[in-house]
Amino acid sequence: MLKDIFSKIKKYPYIPSTLNYLIKKIAVFLFYHFQKVFITQGQSHLIKQKCYSLYKLVALNAIIDVKCLSTEFNTEYSPSPNNCDLYNQPLIANNFIYDGKVLICEHSYYWKYFTKLKYQCIYCKEYYKKGIISNVKSFL
Repeated sequence: MLKDIFSKIKKYPYIPSTLNYLIKKIAVFLFYHFQKVFITQGQSHLIKQKCYSLYKLVALNAIIDVKCLSTEFNTEYSPSPNNCDLYNQPLIANNFIYDGKVLICEHSYYWKYFTKLKYQCIYCKEYYKKGIISNVKSFL
C-alpha cells in the first residue's frame, strides 16, 4: 500500500515555456519588492511601546509584533550600521579593507574583539540570559 502511494508517476503540470514565464514573473516581483525595501530603508519605526512592542514595517505596509522580528529589535543596544558595536568605530578602514564581522542579529564587531568574545554577540547573549532568568523565576 505504501509502495502504491509513492510509486505512482504523475505528470508534471508545467511545460518549459510556462516555467520561463513564471521565473520572469517571480523576478519582477522580487525586484519590485526589494526596490520598495531599499526606498523605504530606515522608515520602519516603533508604533507602540508595551510589554511586546509593535513596529510599522513601511515596505510591507504592516504592523508587526516585536516577537516576530530578529533579536536586534529586542536588545537594549541597537546595531549601528557600518560600525563596531563595541567601540562605535567604522569597520571599514585601510582603503576599504573589511576588518569586522556582521552577525545575523546585525550587531557587528572588529574581528579581533569578536574572537576575544568567543564568537558571541554580547548584547544578544545578555537579552537571552535575562529572558531565561525571567522564565525560570516565573516557573519557580
